[in-house]
Amino acid sequence: MRSSFKQTRDQTNWKIIGNITKIPAARYNFVDMNMKAGIILTLVLSLLILCGACAKTGQPNGILEGKVSIGPITPVQGVTPVPTPPEVYATRKVLVYDSHHSKLLDTLSLDNSGYYRIELRPGTYIVDINHAGADRSFDVPKSVEIEAGIPVVLNISIDTGSR
Repeated sequence: MRSSFKQTRDQTNWKIIGNITKIPAARYNFVDMNMKAGIILTLVLSLLILCGACAKTGQPNGILEGKVSIGPITPVQGVTPVPTPPEVYATRKVLVYDSHHSKLLDTLSLDNSGYYRIELRPGTYIVDINHAGADRSFDVPKSVEIEAGIPVVLNISIDTGSR
């Protein structure tokens, strides 16, 4: 008795997975390749994340922080000082340079009260301001030594030159 089932060329390219599912051989290899690529990508990303975590925990950072005072705000200031408006702090920046004052490493914005804070690797840095307008300060530029886990406080007083 002859089978009424005729095998075509397409049917020879099918693979049987288990006893139930039939997937074309070309698609099976494609899925298999994508799965391998996904596993390799996952392993590589996991290693990068682990290496990054190891690098960060290798040596703790130190902290540089302080408050910037700006004044006088008005040309004629009475006995009671005029509070510094937040927009005055927005135009001033604290600059962190390498130990030779040749490469700018970071520019820090001040919050609405004039405070700044940054985590730095242990080492020597030069701290300065951006000298907006006629601003000057006798507190900076200043060399600071950052040690792991120890906060360094550098308060800066800026004279606006308004008289």
